[in-house]
Amino acid sequence: MPSRVRDTWTGRVMVQGRSCTRRGFPTKTEARDWEASKRHELLNNLTLPKPVASVSLIEACVKYLKYSERYSKKTIQKKKYICKRILESWGKDTDLLDITPEKVQAFLDARARTKSNHASNEDRKNMLTMFNYVMRILGINHNPVAITQSRSHDVASQYTPPEVDVLRLIAAASPDEKAFLTCYLSTGARRSEIFRLTWDDINFEAGTIRLGTRKTRDGSMKYRILPMNTTLADALSRRYKSRDKKVLHIFTSKAGKPYTTRRRFMPGLCDRAGVRPFGFHALRRYVASILSDKHKVSSKAIQQVLGHQSQATTERYLQKIHTGMAEVMNLLDDPLQNTLQNNLQEGNK
Repeated sequence: MPSRVRDTWTGRVMVQGRSCTRRGFPTKTEARDWEASKRHELLNNLTLPKPVASVSLIEACVKYLKYSERYSKKTIQKKKYICKRILESWGKDTDLLDITPEKVQAFLDARARTKSNHASNEDRKNMLTMFNYVMRILGINHNPVAITQSRSHDVASQYTPPEVDVLRLIAAASPDEKAFLTCYLSTGARRSEIFRLTWDDINFEAGTIRLGTRKTRDGSMKYRILPMNTTLADALSRRYKSRDKKVLHIFTSKAGKPYTTRRRFMPGLCDRAGVRPFGFHALRRYVASILSDKHKVSSKAIQQVLGHQSQATTERYLQKIHTGMAEVMNLLDDPLQNTLQNNLQEGNK
């Protein structure tokens, strides 16, 4: 699927583990046409030796799900869901060699009719990943998903709250909630990264915070260290002094356990603040928009802040360019400092 990088489009094709990329297309249509042509060329030149032994679909699914245990709970659920449905559709004893592109396409067509093109594309992505794993681990040179194509679908624009609504959110928050929000608004971190934070991740002397994510190709933990701005350092310092020394995580439930979802937090806080409802990920987009639109920070620096592996992912959040990381993180102080200080003073009266 073509991706946009600034003012041009990039085409990417992968067939049986072989990847080809071409940049600089002026339009998405030209990039998509190149992808179709390149995919056809690669498939025509492909030599598929016969596998040494047959493998049943249930065996492939079991091995793949075992491998997938390293990923997040949400990702595992998606992989289990696609495995369950293809087993129901094709039968657990079906040989992988009997699963043809035509059979896969029929499965995807049915999904598009009963659900949506987007759901069909999600199924295709998950099946493609599974068959690529099976090819690599079990020596099966057969991926019937590779020759199928994803469907076009309209992506709904994601809501990014305006600064005034974020400030209202802070004003309506309790002291504990303010500290929680400050971590988001001062780092642009993912929800799981905030939930995962422990006091070992905070270095008050160096003025840094360490954020860890498993959004990597192999599901392994990857860390990035960011400078803390003044507001975040103060908020965490106050929390550290009043902490329960038996609890390692920074943000926990009343039972002392780290959060995993906290689904009611944002809807409830938005309702109290009287603003349009939005979720945790909208705060991440807000941070990106503040740095890009208001402060004109480079997309490369914002990529470091957000922890994206690819700059193309960051480009989907924004556009623009330039500055040092400490300066970048301090820019997030501007919309927070006065509001938090005023609320703190009112709370001490």
